[in-house]
Amino acid sequence: MDSVVSVASAFGPFPKGVEASTDMWGNAKGGLTSQTIQPWMQEKSFVLLTSMAMLRWMVDRAIEAGHCVLDLETQGLDNRVYDGVVNHKIVGIALCYDGQNGFYVPCRHNPDIEDKGNLPWDQVRVEIQRLLDHCVIIYHNADFDQETLWAEGFVVREEADTFDDT
Repeated sequence: MDSVVSVASAFGPFPKGVEASTDMWGNAKGGLTSQTIQPWMQEKSFVLLTSMAMLRWMVDRAIEAGHCVLDLETQGLDNRVYDGVVNHKIVGIALCYDGQNGFYVPCRHNPDIEDKGNLPWDQVRVEIQRLLDHCVIIYHNADFDQETLWAEGFVVREEADTFDDT
């Protein structure tokens, strides 16, 4: 119990709102402007998960809640499998279990450069599978996300009470 409390105090509460002048790594960019940031965004937290401890903490909270929104970011929209490998792989995973804190898991952004903030894919897989095994998963376009997860080797539950789709 003490470890859960110490981890929780280390990771939360998260600051609310988004900055118009930076991307998710804090680099200056021009894509977000005051016109693209909606008022509701200032009341939510957007958290880049930068360690496996943070991801484990988030997955534990989602399992406690019993549900989690999951949306995949992939290299493209072709999730067909060729010679046992999915054509467009998962590069990141967006998660939310409480409607207040959105989390992003970078895992294979530019995999040739290790210092780009990617979490180790083999460890991310374990945590995402744990999430899939123990939560009702809420997808946006479940067909694509479930097929992509399956193509990447995940065990995806498809019974009606194990997932929902927006």
